Amino acid sequence: INAVWANNRPNRSLLFLAALIYVLGQEKQAIGRIADTLRLSVPEKRQLVAYIQAAAEIISMETDDKLMLHRYWYRWQESGIGAVLVALAVARASYNVELEQNAWLALIERARSLLAAYFDLYEEIVQPPALVDGHLLKQTLNMGDGPVIGDLLSLIREAQVTGEVSTQDEALQLAENYLRSQS
Repeated sequence: INAVWANNRPNRSLLFLAALIYVLGQEKQAIGRIADTLRLSVPEKRQLVAYIQAAAEIISMETDDKLMLHRYWYRWQESGIGAVLVALAVARASYNVELEQNAWLALIERARSLLAAYFDLYEEIVQPPALVDGHLLKQTLNMGDGPVIGDLLSLIREAQVTGEVSTQDEALQLAENYLRSQS
C-alpha cells in the first residue's frame, strides 16, 4: 500500500486511478492503453491491471468461504490488499445518493473476511505450509515431470485450507486417490 513507483509516484495515486478508471472496464488491453497514455511504468501498469481485475472479482464474489478466500489471495497476492480498497471505493461511488444498505454491508463483510484472512489467518488460509513438494510426489507416486504435479500440489493445498488434509500421509493419500479417479 505504501509503495513508491517510478518518479516517486505514491501507490496511493495508483489506487485512486484504479478506482477512477474501473468504470471503463476490466479488460487488460483497455487498462493498458490508459496506462500507456499516462506514461506509467510497466510495474505500475501491471499493478493497475491487478487492482482493477481483483476489485471486480471482489465485487462479484458470491461467497467468502475459506476456499474462495484462498483462491483470491493465491491469485492476487499483495495486490489484493489494494484491490479491497478499490472495490469499496468503486461500490460506494456507484451508489450515488441512495446507498443500497444490504449490498453495501455484504461488500463490507466480504472485505473484512478478505483482510482477516490475509492479516490474521495467513498460514491457515492464504499460504498454508506445504505438506509435500513436487519431488516427494514424483518419488512416492512414481511419476515424471508434468503439469499433473502442479495440479496435485494445488489440490493438496486447497484440501489443507478446507481442513480435508493436515498431514503428509493424508496429502499423499489424497493425491493417490485423485490419480486413481482420473484413470
